[in-house]
Amino acid sequence: MCNLTKNPNSNIIQGLLKKGFLEILFDLLDQERVKELFGNVVSAIAYLSVEQEAQVKILENKIMQRILEPLTQIHEVDQKMIIIALTSMLFNNIDLQREFISNSGLGKLLFFL
Repeated sequence: MCNLTKNPNSNIIQGLLKKGFLEILFDLLDQERVKELFGNVVSAIAYLSVEQEAQVKILENKIMQRILEPLTQIHEVDQKMIIIALTSMLFNNIDLQREFISNSGLGKLLFFL
């Protein structure tokens, strides 16, 4: 996902959003069988969050809560990946920052320090 979205001049992100890729990622957050991919799924959502449309969907679907709830139960390698993804998402939108704070994100972040 990272390599696909690095080029700011391409329409790849918009195409993925139109095809419903973000919603597929949202569904993957809830599935036990893909817990080993949780960090990758969160990272993909973070990459898509550069688009306003994705930010709105992330907020509407309360994705921050779904990311933060299981964070302390995820493998350490994935935790680090998720923290990096979260910080890039937070950079993209003040409302995502508010959502992070209202879902005890700061406490989770301090847990890792």
